[in-house]
Amino acid sequence: MCFTTSGLFPLGRMINLRRSAEIIGNVIPKDNHRDVCVSCWRVLLLVLVVGVLFMSSTEMEDVAMTSQQLFTEIWCIFNMVMYAIYLLSVIFFSVLIEGCECDAKPEFRFGTDFVYYFIVASVQCAIPSMCQIFCYDMFGAHGFASSASVICRVFVLVVLVDFFLSIVQCNYILGIVYVIAYNGIYAIVFDAAIKLDDDDTAVDYASWITLCVLWSIAITHCKNWVNYKWWTSEKISFNVDTLQLLDVDGVDESVADESENLLAASSSGDDDDGDAKDDEPSGSGGGGGGKRFISIAMGSCTDQKKRTIGTYQALHREKPDMVLLLGDNAYTDLAPPTITKLQTRLCKTERVFSEEYQVLLNHKDFRPEKYDFSNQVWLALWDDHDYGENDAAMDYAEKLPSKQAFIEFLQTIQETHRVQQIDDQIAVMQNEENRGVYYYYDHEQKLDDAVVKLRVFMMDTRFDRAEDE
Repeated sequence: MCFTTSGLFPLGRMINLRRSAEIIGNVIPKDNHRDVCVSCWRVLLLVLVVGVLFMSSTEMEDVAMTSQQLFTEIWCIFNMVMYAIYLLSVIFFSVLIEGCECDAKPEFRFGTDFVYYFIVASVQCAIPSMCQIFCYDMFGAHGFASSASVICRVFVLVVLVDFFLSIVQCNYILGIVYVIAYNGIYAIVFDAAIKLDDDDTAVDYASWITLCVLWSIAITHCKNWVNYKWWTSEKISFNVDTLQLLDVDGVDESVADESENLLAASSSGDDDDGDAKDDEPSGSGGGGGGKRFISIAMGSCTDQKKRTIGTYQALHREKPDMVLLLGDNAYTDLAPPTITKLQTRLCKTERVFSEEYQVLLNHKDFRPEKYDFSNQVWLALWDDHDYGENDAAMDYAEKLPSKQAFIEFLQTIQETHRVQQIDDQIAVMQNEENRGVYYYYDHEQKLDDAVVKLRVFMMDTRFDRAEDE
């Protein structure tokens, strides 16, 4: 997961993206040196957090404070504890992932999911509160309670820098809920059990929680905007040939042997005249122009009503030979996991399948006007949300109009590069009412050393699916 990269070290990636070990060529190679550095940074930060917490807690006992000062001091210490728990959880999560094949061991799924959500909740609770504490100390009139509190605030700044240089993915709605509950519980406990009885200074809990919520929204927007710009940036466009990511010298021997076998198998399937089919897309270097691999881009789960769709911006950046749209390509059920779901519910928008696909087809990011699609093959399958309803199956009442709209969408994305094999199967879909929208495509492309043949199956997991499957 992206959050396990910690802070500080993503600074190097964001400044020099072309050298990023995580992103180069859309490949995540094993980098023991990077892993050791990140782990050392986490441990160092954790030790410093514990040290500052100990110093702050011991010095607080000898300092006279107002209720407001006590409120911020205790809250600052508690948020540092939360960040320490966040660091411990990340270290534990990284060790757990590294030490076992979690996908192969279902018994680890619950534990890893719990740790993940706990990490997200802890950091989304602590960081907005830390921002509010830091700004309150800097611009408030009450000042610092002790020298230890000054050191603590300086370290709060270090923690904030660490967080903002990380690539943690934040959530708007959950973040607001976390912050309100987190600060609200503390305010109730403080007012009932900790507040000084002989101090008339009032603590404005409502304003405090409101400002923390505003910090949460601002932080989430900033983090997600930076992450979005990062992943869709031209600066991280892969260059597999230049970086020699597929060279045999740089990979494990078993992987190299498997690659050689696949290449030999593809070579044995050449046509007698050695030429590729007429349907062969030359793509970004296809047709033998120094190309050693087939580039396939995949995308799914895109809200067609969003102003920008990062999936397609990143996809077009890669200039692939083949594009596979793998379901939920348009949320024809009007229920995407984004803010547009609320908008459509409030506006009581009436669903028309073809119109929702048309919104996607007309979107500026889906098919940019200046982009050349003539050498790309586009294939699509559907899932439940473009089928028409969450987890819908064979008994879905509107499956036939949904099927017709999907077929029209599939025909439209074929217009820039027609493949007779796909057209023939689309015709069968239209003529057979009770047939799903499954089909296959035989791709043949001439590379430097061979003619590679692929058969791509586009499955239909909805039309004939039983409800309990």
